[in-house]
Amino acid sequence: MAIGHTSWTTITLHPLVLGPHNVPAITDPAVVAQDLPLAALSAVTHARENDIGAILEAIVTALRRMDGNEATEFYVELIEQGISHTEAAETWRKYMTADLSFFRSESAQKLREQGRAEGRMQDLLMILQHRGVAVSDVAADRIRACDDEAQLTTWLRRSLDVSSVDQLFGE
Repeated sequence: MAIGHTSWTTITLHPLVLGPHNVPAITDPAVVAQDLPLAALSAVTHARENDIGAILEAIVTALRRMDGNEATEFYVELIEQGISHTEAAETWRKYMTADLSFFRSESAQKLREQGRAEGRMQDLLMILQHRGVAVSDVAADRIRACDDEAQLTTWLRRSLDVSSVDQLFGE
């Protein structure tokens, strides 16, 4: 695209468009370790392609071998944001919660907090069921909707002694 007078071009713009057609699918952890920015672009541009699983696996394998620092955290976040609207995001989040616990980024911390809260919810419901405390669908929904870790911990402690859900909730 030329901008300016037709006989005297002042700027020529050549847009660079990245996509699966011109960004390689990086599936080798050694290549990821050498060029993490390119690997991140590979994940984002191939997020809907068949080889996304191999790309993400290579990135996670390389990240395990690398020290977690601000640069690697940046690319972890970039990948998460870039693929968040695709089915590959779920695979990435599973890798994040299971394999990349050394990352301290905000998203990584939120994922870990969500995992702890979900575990507490499941433990709470399991204890109530095991003790024979009747839990209505409304009460179960209230427990599942709670994302306050302190509240879940309180309920979990109470679940060891209560005989009704009303007692659990302190009502």
